[in-house]
Amino acid sequence: MSKTITRRVLLGRLTRWATAAFAGGLALAGDRGVPFSRAQELDFLRIGTGRTSGAYFPVGGLIGTLVSNPPGSRPCDRGGSCGVPGVIAVAQSTGGSVDNLDGLRSGQLDLAICQADVAYDAYRDTTEGVPAFDALRAIGTLYRESLHLVTRADSGITGLESIAGKRVSLGDPGSGTLVSTRALLDVMGLGEGGLLANYDPPNLAADKLAKGELDAFFFFGGAPVALVSELRQRVDVSVLPVEGPGVERLALSSPYLTVGLIDQGIYDNPLPIPTLQVAAVLVTTLNMDAPLVKALTAALWTPQNRILFEQGPPQTRNANALAATQGHAVPLHPGALWYYRSLGILGRSGPMTP
Repeated sequence: MSKTITRRVLLGRLTRWATAAFAGGLALAGDRGVPFSRAQELDFLRIGTGRTSGAYFPVGGLIGTLVSNPPGSRPCDRGGSCGVPGVIAVAQSTGGSVDNLDGLRSGQLDLAICQADVAYDAYRDTTEGVPAFDALRAIGTLYRESLHLVTRADSGITGLESIAGKRVSLGDPGSGTLVSTRALLDVMGLGEGGLLANYDPPNLAADKLAKGELDAFFFFGGAPVALVSELRQRVDVSVLPVEGPGVERLALSSPYLTVGLIDQGIYDNPLPIPTLQVAAVLVTTLNMDAPLVKALTAALWTPQNRILFEQGPPQTRNANALAATQGHAVPLHPGALWYYRSLGILGRSGPMTP
């Protein structure tokens, strides 16, 4: 449960009002909802996302809507909020996955979206540049992301192997994109020194590419990425395949990076585009109370919220509770595990393994 000084100061005087608003205790509405009384206090939860130009920020905003249920909301069965009574969750823009883990570790964030491979590296303490985080826990997988290699049509880049010596943005410091592209360049034998590396945020990288100041940039995001779609309206660009022996070696060496495809037609591409893919996972820490996490997980997947997924960001339109239990890279939080077992999705015994 979020325990912040800010909340104590700002909400200390609201206890009596909150008690009256939730007198008798409220239960989370929905199929197999989790009774979770919010009569005594409110919880402001901060969701770490990514840059506003990427997918994490709008997806985080959707999650905040799904799990929130502030005082005065209409009941779920009357078309109101189906979130956790007393919870107000807000998406916060960050640099991305690595920044989000830092925020969780320091207590500045309560929930976060993270690339599965970065979460795995942190939990297992396997990668330089991703600090160890053994208290990291998953609530569920949200969707799959694809590594985009976006190039100017006049850059002379025809594939991954031809980026050598080119002006290429590898990802924003604090992002999962940078962690993954560094690993990719290393297995290719190219390294960051083999090109003119840049580390701009994705929106700035797109602007520089449009102005001819960059030849290409990498970005991990769920297709279609709005930034890429909008850039295509400004300048002639290509989304190139990320394929080859180096890509295959990296996928084999990383349990949560896989070889996949960006679907045909997403960017008017006549054929599917081969690339690396990874799951985007909603994570928290082991310190968050299990009953609260169970209630948040139930709110996320309650059938009454299905329409919000369908109307929300395209990346999460097919998100569901069954898929949430697959590819999350780190152990499920006990509260999330409790919920998935209550649905019969996961067995009721056995270790909480990734």
